[in-house]
Amino acid sequence: MRDDKLTIFLCHSGKDIERVRKIRDILEYLECEPIVFFLKCLDDDDANLEEFLKKEIKARNIFLYCKSKNSENSKWVKTELEFIRSFDKARCYELDIESDFNLNIIYFLYALSDIIRRNRVLVCCTPSEQEIGERIINYCRNLGYKTKSIFDMRKEIYCKTDNYEKSEEEIKLEIDRYVNGGIFIWLISPTSAKKSTRYSRFPEYAYESYERGERKGIILPVIVKSTAFNRGTMLIPESFRQFPPCTINIKNVEEGLSELGKRLKEIGLSSIYTYKDTKEK
Repeated sequence: MRDDKLTIFLCHSGKDIERVRKIRDILEYLECEPIVFFLKCLDDDDANLEEFLKKEIKARNIFLYCKSKNSENSKWVKTELEFIRSFDKARCYELDIESDFNLNIIYFLYALSDIIRRNRVLVCCTPSEQEIGERIINYCRNLGYKTKSIFDMRKEIYCKTDNYEKSEEEIKLEIDRYVNGGIFIWLISPTSAKKSTRYSRFPEYAYESYERGERKGIILPVIVKSTAFNRGTMLIPESFRQFPPCTINIKNVEEGLSELGKRLKEIGLSSIYTYKDTKEK
């Protein structure tokens, strides 16, 4: 299995299984991993069924609600959706599989492309922020994002060639892959902002990629600060101030990570063609 393969739980009615299988086939063709349960093996009144579904849902992060009259009237689909909506890590999208099904499938392909791209995260930090950077990487991976650090990316590229110019071009291409529809997280601290380092060129590459990209990704500045330093937004270069930042206070990292998680969820649900968040307002 590829490391960047996307796992998607399909929430559907068993009565729609033929159409759902078509969606599953599309996902598999695009090298995603769809999870489809057709629970004929269990009776509707089986006491183990609800716990089984909750366990499977909790192990996933991305959900596709296959909306139809059958699913709207299904006891188990309602149970699944209620649990998904209560699950903070869940990103849930909706596809109408009843009205103009073929047209919706075409839009679905466009939307899926965005979902896959938005599931990629590249974290850029200097050695002075590496500890916080690792916590962000682990947090994003726990949320289901395919996350990589600049450090890991550089190691992989430098192992392939000792030609600096060639490796630099490969770094630019890799950053471009993340910025073109994905998410580039840039950690900024008072220490790293005071002086230009060999790492400062990476956000510049990301910005150049963002400006020329046809499918805009997200650049997300994350200000790392101590309690004593309260003017964090001043650290952000002028060209990057169009991107609303998050803040992580080193005295309360968990709160900062929670804020970051909310922002990532908002980003993941934005600009999706025919999809919409199924979370009730």
